[in-house]
Amino acid sequence: MGAIRKAVGFCAVLGLVALFPLPVLAADGVPAGWPGWHLQAAFLGLLAPLALILLAAGATPPEDVGGTVAAALSALVMGWVSYVACGFAFQFGGLALRMHWPGLAGLIAEWSPVDPTLGWGAVGLRGFFLAGEAATADTYALAAVQLPVVAMAVLIPTLALCRRMPRGLLVALAALVGGFLYPLAGNWVWGGGWLALLGRNAGLGHGFVDLGGSATVHLLGASVALAGILTLGREVSPSRRRVVELPAAHFPIFMLMGAFLAPAGWLGMILANPLLTPDMAVGLVMLDIVLAGLGGMAPSLFYAWLATGRIDALLAARGLVAGLVAGGAGCGFVPPWAALLIGLLAGTVLPLLLYWVEHSLHWHDPNAALAMHAIPGLMGTLWPALFAEGRWGLGWNGGRAVSPEQGVAGLWVASGYGPDFPGQLYAQLVGLGSILGLALVLSVLVFGLVRGGQAVASRVAALHAPAPKRRIRTRRKPKEAPAATRYQPAGSRVRDARFSRSRR
Repeated sequence: MGAIRKAVGFCAVLGLVALFPLPVLAADGVPAGWPGWHLQAAFLGLLAPLALILLAAGATPPEDVGGTVAAALSALVMGWVSYVACGFAFQFGGLALRMHWPGLAGLIAEWSPVDPTLGWGAVGLRGFFLAGEAATADTYALAAVQLPVVAMAVLIPTLALCRRMPRGLLVALAALVGGFLYPLAGNWVWGGGWLALLGRNAGLGHGFVDLGGSATVHLLGASVALAGILTLGREVSPSRRRVVELPAAHFPIFMLMGAFLAPAGWLGMILANPLLTPDMAVGLVMLDIVLAGLGGMAPSLFYAWLATGRIDALLAARGLVAGLVAGGAGCGFVPPWAALLIGLLAGTVLPLLLYWVEHSLHWHDPNAALAMHAIPGLMGTLWPALFAEGRWGLGWNGGRAVSPEQGVAGLWVASGYGPDFPGQLYAQLVGLGSILGLALVLSVLVFGLVRGGQAVASRVAALHAPAPKRRIRTRRKPKEAPAATRYQPAGSRVRDARFSRSRR
C-alpha cells in the first residue's frame, strides 16, 4: 500500500507540473513573445519522451526493465549532445534565408543541389556547436525548444532495438539519429528546406504540412527501427501458442502514468515551435490533440473487453499514443470531428497491427514501435490533405502560390474556402516518400556495415585464436569379469552342475 500511495502521489505532482503552463498558453492564444513561454512549453514537452519510457518499462519483464531504462537514458544523452554539436546546424543552419530575426542572422548558409535562395535547400551549414555567429540568445532558445522533439526521434528506435543490440551500438545509433537523420528531415520540413516550399516552388498546396511531427519524428524513428529489425535478423516472438494473448503489462502503474503524461507532452512539443503562424488557434490545437488521443484509446479499450472480458492497461495506453501520433500532423488545421476520426482509425488498426507484426511476420517488437508510430504516422500525415478546412495556417510554409489569402486546405473544406486537392495530397506524398527513403536507405546501410564489421571481426578472431589442444585418448583394456560371471556355454554349465552333485 505504501508503494501505491507513493506512485499516486508522484503522478499527482507530475500532473500539477504539467498543467502549470497551460493557463498561460490558453490566455495568450497566440505566441506573444519569443522565447518566453516557448521554453515553458518545451519543458512541458519533455513529458512526452518520459511517457514513452514509462510505457516501455511497463511492458518489459522485471528482470530486463533496468537495462531498458539505462539504454533509454544513454540514448537521450548521446542524442542531445549530437544535436547540439552538429544536428542544430544541419537543421537550422540556413533559417535566416527564410526568416529575418536579428538573433538568427548568423544562420545564413544552406547547401542545395540547385540554389538555396530559390527554396531547394537540403542541409544547413551554420551553427555547429552553437559557436561563432550562432552564439546568440535566440539561437540557444531555438535549440532548447527542439530537445523534446529530438528525444522522441531518438527514443523510438532505441526502445525498439534495445534487446537486439549491445549498448555501444545503441549509443552510436542515437548519435546518428539525433545528429544527422532527424536534423536532415527537420531541415526539409521545418528549417526552410525544399519540402516546406513545395507550395511556392511547385504549386503543391502549402508544401509539406506536418505540424506535430507525425512523419518528421514518428515515422522517421519507426523506419529506423524497421531497418534494424530487417537487417539484424528477425527475432521470433517467444509466444508460439495457438491461443494468442495480449502482451502482458508487467507494471500497470507505469501504463497509467504514461497515458496521463502523453497528451500534455504532445501539446508542449507542438506549441513550443516558434515558427507557428500568428493565426494559429492554440485552442484548436489542444482540442484536436486530446480528441485524437481519446479516439485512439476508445477502440483499444473495446477490443480488450471484447477479446478478454477485461480492460487491458497496456493496449489502452498504446492506443492513446497511436491516436496522438496520427493526430499530430493536422492538429490546428482540421476540425475537431476529423481529429477524433483519425484517432478512431489509428486505435482500430492498432490491435491488428500488433497481431500481424508479432504472429504473422514473427518480428519481435516488444515496445510496438511499428504499430504505435509507423502506420499511425503515415495515416496522420495524409489527413491534412483530406480534411484541412482552409481557415487556419495563412502563410504557412511561405504561403500558397494559387490563393495566398487561404490557409492550409484539403479535399473537404469549410464554407467559403476552396479545396486544394490533389495539390496538397501530392505534397504530402512527396514528403512521406522522401522521409521514408532517407530513414530506410541510410539506416539499412549503417546496420549492414555494422553487421558486416561484426562478421569480419568474428572471422579474424577465429583465425588468430590458438588451436585447441587435442586430447590423446588411450584405449583401456577391458576388465575381466569374475569367474562366477564369465560366459560359459550352456552344455558346460550342465556338466559342472552334474559334477558338483556327484561329488556330494
